[in-house]
Amino acid sequence: MVADVQKAILNWGQYKITIRRSEADLVVFVRKGRIASANGGIRVHAGNRNSTPGGSTQPDDHAVGGLGGGEIGPNEDIFWVYSLDPDGKLTGPIWRKNLKDGLDAPELVLFEKFKKDVATSVALQAKHQAPARKSTP
Repeated sequence: MVADVQKAILNWGQYKITIRRSEADLVVFVRKGRIASANGGIRVHAGNRNSTPGGSTQPDDHAVGGLGGGEIGPNEDIFWVYSLDPDGKLTGPIWRKNLKDGLDAPELVLFEKFKKDVATSVALQAKHQAPARKSTP
């Protein structure tokens, strides 16, 4: 799902994807909807542990343990866009939509809504800037 959104952004060509937050203007947060999910696992540690850094080693008597967790969230897919302030802190979301199955490929309905809203915003900005340029001598 994330790969599908990344590919759609790249194919659109309006924005570039970066792995460095310091180079980003926007942060896109996507999440697949689900009512509930659970996860589990086993934590295993092999070997010894140190009581203090550089100290003597002690056997680790409790080397196996269970892991568990769960998450409850909306059953709608999420596509939120944040901007970054000059200090790199998230601002927003500046655009936010939720929709059941909105991130299902190949349609990516939420991405298409974002793309359409960006195009509308760019057109409105150009329209408001055009009269200002004409009146400037």
